[in-house]
Amino acid sequence: MKNRWTWSLTLIVVVLLSSLSLPTPTRAAGDKLELLSEVDGTLSDQASEQSYSVNFLAGQVFSVQVWPKSGDLQLEMEVVDAAGVALAQSVPVDVVPGAALLEAVEAPEDGSYSITVRRVGATAGDFGLMVVPGFGNVSTVDYFDGTGYNPLTWCECKTSDFTATLADGEYMMELTDVDRHYSMRPEEVIIRDEVYVEATFRLEENRPRYYGFGFNMVDKADGSFNLYVVSITRDGLLDIYALTDNGIVELLPWQANPLIDNTDSTVQLAVLFQDYTFTVYFNGQVIGQVEDPDHVLAPGELAISMETVNNPDHVPARIYVDNLIITEPLGNVAAAESTDAPVDADTIGSILDQSRSGAEGIGLNPKLDYPVSEAESRALPINAIR
Repeated sequence: MKNRWTWSLTLIVVVLLSSLSLPTPTRAAGDKLELLSEVDGTLSDQASEQSYSVNFLAGQVFSVQVWPKSGDLQLEMEVVDAAGVALAQSVPVDVVPGAALLEAVEAPEDGSYSITVRRVGATAGDFGLMVVPGFGNVSTVDYFDGTGYNPLTWCECKTSDFTATLADGEYMMELTDVDRHYSMRPEEVIIRDEVYVEATFRLEENRPRYYGFGFNMVDKADGSFNLYVVSITRDGLLDIYALTDNGIVELLPWQANPLIDNTDSTVQLAVLFQDYTFTVYFNGQVIGQVEDPDHVLAPGELAISMETVNNPDHVPARIYVDNLIITEPLGNVAAAESTDAPVDADTIGSILDQSRSGAEGIGLNPKLDYPVSEAESRALPINAIR
């Protein structure tokens, strides 16, 4: 059993989506595009450009890749809004002759956008095109069943209060104890300066109300265990904070948003981390954005997290994770090899108790100021986690 659960690239190379092993139904010019669905087209003297439409919600960030498949084709693109106003022009991709990229374009409003592909000069040939969520380099598409693109290696582990396991194409995490936070990272390790991550979270009915789920960015550069935490609570609050050796640094504390539907049992959560700004999406809609102007932590490794705050009856809080997508800026992928020695199942341990078998928890949940009502309040622990 491994002790590493950080999302990462397994091969640090520039990857254009022409090499992705994903379903790629053919679409004609003018069709609506779908994310991660390849389009094939041809440019020649008879048709020097082709246009496609795609729908986005306000604040969604996307990239578009186009690459030649035959001939001497060299390509360029632009994206325009419904009023015909150009939002972005492509740049060449030097490592793939003829290819072009529109990267990290933000949709200013809900609606339909047009992507036009043009040939450069008198070049001609076939091309492939794909729209990608977030940045232009696809690191991982993981369906938690061994398929996708660069699927990751996830720990199946168990402690007295936490279980993580792969089952039926999902990654199940179950936490029974009160006021605990667990951060699950895959075996592959990479430091990410800028990143977009999304996943589907399935939540069971009749589970404890006060638990959270989301993503972490783990900074272990100095040998400590520091986290940026983005968490959605089951009762509809967004929380973003940094957990450091010196305590909690609140970035966006306990923010309610009407777009967070706490009655929905299956939700998509996504986070864009760019220039030390976190943008959080719930079912494709922006629910919060905050900057860390002080750069409290260094960029680090990604993780899936869950935490409980008030679970006096020890009813298991359980989430199921699927459809994990990670993208990064093209040509801006920084790799890091793990220097950690392997450990066995008996010494994986939590931060508070390294002798415990299991996942990498940080013990007592640092968010002890959770806004519970007086009737629901309990005698929560007040001791520090370090």
